[in-house]
Amino acid sequence: ASIKYGFTNVGFQPSIKIHKDDLTINAGVGLFYSAAQEAGESKFFVYPQVTGSYKIVGDLMILYAGLEGTLQQNSYHDFVQENFFVSPTLAVAPTDQKFDIYAGLKGKLASSISYNIRGSYKNEDRKALFRSNIYNLSNANTDGYTYSNSFDVVYDKVKTVSFFGELKADFSKNVSFGINGTFSSYSTNEQPEAWNLPAIKLASTLDVTI
Repeated sequence: ASIKYGFTNVGFQPSIKIHKDDLTINAGVGLFYSAAQEAGESKFFVYPQVTGSYKIVGDLMILYAGLEGTLQQNSYHDFVQENFFVSPTLAVAPTDQKFDIYAGLKGKLASSISYNIRGSYKNEDRKALFRSNIYNLSNANTDGYTYSNSFDVVYDKVKTVSFFGELKADFSKNVSFGINGTFSSYSTNEQPEAWNLPAIKLASTLDVTI
């Protein structure tokens, strides 16, 4: 049987900007309405959207913080780009990111070396998690994705505590190199664990302008 879903999301995000000396504040609110076209429930969402920064020592040390939420529309295409092994049996629904509260420090260690460290706490409802499909011996279906070689998507309330650090060096005007790491801890409401979400993520970047 086919799985039918459809959501129409409409949003409005008014904000004001306050700038005084070394202090910058953006204060706003996000108003969203999600109308379910098939299965699901239509809802109205209100999110905080407040960010700010303060230059403690010019560009050498900048303190920043924020409290932001949003309605994230998921799609089958997005899931495939993230995980090529999803089955064609997904129930797709938007994710309610209630809030993401964070604070960090960024700036320059030298004229060509910059840094960024941040800690955050995120609360999400209906967060999509990739869980392996179970192989059923009694399943007479011969579709290729039914042999425990594909992933389904399940939704849960997930709270995430994470810490991020990054160093970036400019070797010249046209070449820069960066390295960063994110350490995360998750708590779920219904699922026994936050399926396939990484506890540690390391990355490096090399930017070359020709």
